[in-house]
Amino acid sequence: MSENWKDVLVAPSVGKNAERCAHYFTMLHDLDLANMALVRMAQHQAMRDHEDSDTVSENIYFDYALMHYFRCFGTTRHALGVRIFETLGDESRMEARRLHNFFKDTYDQKIKRPDDIFSQAKIGVALKEGEEKGIQDVFWLMNKFQICKPELTKAFSGLVSTVKIQVETLAREATEEFLSDAEERGVDKLYAEAITADAFSKKEVTTPTNIDLKTKKEAS
Repeated sequence: MSENWKDVLVAPSVGKNAERCAHYFTMLHDLDLANMALVRMAQHQAMRDHEDSDTVSENIYFDYALMHYFRCFGTTRHALGVRIFETLGDESRMEARRLHNFFKDTYDQKIKRPDDIFSQAKIGVALKEGEEKGIQDVFWLMNKFQICKPELTKAFSGLVSTVKIQVETLAREATEEFLSDAEERGVDKLYAEAITADAFSKKEVTTPTNIDLKTKKEAS
């Protein structure tokens, strides 16, 4: 293969197996980003007692890791679910599910207003002090959201790595089927359709397959 990726000849591909590959490769990218964010978060946590400690960056890295991890789970046809942990041993599977559910609750708290708003903000009436009694103003406190302790950051990183290993298996299976489809198309046809990777990168996105989200099957 050419050392310059822009010179590689590419035959554009669509179809179910191409879609599977796209989903799983994107997930692997998300999981890598989540792990990198957690590494940076751990670095900040190690500096909590240092004058350069930055809790804002720590929160940003944590939110970033949560977002990219849970992007892999959802309602699309190839989205992951807790079934991804089924290949693990009993104890590992239970621990992975426990951690996944814990961080899912954390993620939901960060992206949604709670039904019980008083769990997030405390509201009271500030009263005047001294001899003259009266109402001074509204008094409110934002309940502090506790970010992860270092040991939980390590556990989250382990969870992300566990999911990545499972997705790598799915990606390999999808790749094998995708390349098998390509062979059936025929080498001559592939070369006839080929363009450079540079041109491929600038090619407009193909109209996505119309998926029925209720059945997660291709709509007619």
